[in-house]
Amino acid sequence: MTDIPETYQILFERGLEAYRSGNYYEAHDHWEDLWRHHDVRHRKYIQGLIQLSASLYKIQCEQMRGARSLLSKALEKFDLFSESCWGLDTTRLKKEMHRMAEEISDMADASQFQFTNAPRLP
Repeated sequence: MTDIPETYQILFERGLEAYRSGNYYEAHDHWEDLWRHHDVRHRKYIQGLIQLSASLYKIQCEQMRGARSLLSKALEKFDLFSESCWGLDTTRLKKEMHRMAEEISDMADASQFQFTNAPRLP
């Protein structure tokens, strides 16, 4: 990620830290701040991260319909990318997101979701 301006990298890293800690709304906010920069590389990728974190936040808020919708939109964004992006393994991430989508597809009770099964962002 050496070709990314420091300000952008800081926002990205803050989002990762929040996501890894289970603070999905905070991750969403950091990545949204990054996404707002019109010249940021791979805006759709960042938008996918925003939607992924928002889908997990919706599960925390017991809003499964919104979680499914946002996860589906995030997958659409990530399908535009086959390579690693922003230092993340896109192929692995998409596999984990598809697994999560299957898991929550018919889930009515958000308390059934195990957040340890959320897609990992190393």
